[in-house]
Amino acid sequence: MSGVKDLTVEDMEGVVITSHNRFDILAATAQRALQLLQQHEAAQRQETKMRTTRRKRDRRSTEYADGEGEPYAAKRKKQNTRKNKKKANTRKNKKKPVDDGPRPRPPPSPPPRLPERFKNVIREISEGRIVSEETLVIQKALFPTDLNPSHNRLSMPFTQISHHGFLTDEEKKFLCCRDGKGKKEHKDVPLIEPSLKKTTVTLGRWDMPKEKGKTSSTYVINGTWTSIVTGNQLKVEMVIQLWAVRIGEELCFALVNLTEEAAA
Repeated sequence: MSGVKDLTVEDMEGVVITSHNRFDILAATAQRALQLLQQHEAAQRQETKMRTTRRKRDRRSTEYADGEGEPYAAKRKKQNTRKNKKKANTRKNKKKPVDDGPRPRPPPSPPPRLPERFKNVIREISEGRIVSEETLVIQKALFPTDLNPSHNRLSMPFTQISHHGFLTDEEKKFLCCRDGKGKKEHKDVPLIEPSLKKTTVTLGRWDMPKEKGKTSSTYVINGTWTSIVTGNQLKVEMVIQLWAVRIGEELCFALVNLTEEAAA
């Protein structure tokens, strides 16, 4: 083992051997060697313990800052506390913004209006009859199905109708009825095209059953719709408005190409 020297005559001093038998001498020598080994190990343990104690003492001594007698960790904690207090005082000293009360809301967007040139045409065809206020029925972007000649219809889903009051209760009931052939009834309505040309379209109602017994309802304009699309060069994604007005008791429509109106 490291640090253990060979057994010498001096190491055997004080060992009494009463027998001259070789085995007895060997046993006594081995016992003495074991004693010396145990003493050596005890001395090593004691030295290791002392070395550990010195390291701990040296480490504690390094934790003191500048000979002030205060551990460094405790000193750092105090420094951080001072910094936090300074920050808190700085926040307190900051001036709060002056509350001038609720800010005024931006003015609401002006309601949509029927262009004046359509109103002029309505006055011409009224021939002195009472003209009601115009009502916006729907504003929508045109889809490919709205412009497909084979479909020949402008769809106006109930969920997109701006004002369902453009029809009277009697007219609503009529559009829900069926004729003798089982087809839904429809209503012919005069219409002013974007070009200000006067025509007549057909207004109907489609009810499509959905899941869970619900129904999806849509007003449709057909009849001369394809001719209106072609004559006014309506395109996909153009935004149109359909307005309703009463001339006397008669329902009339005005179709506005909002995209062209905005560009004009």
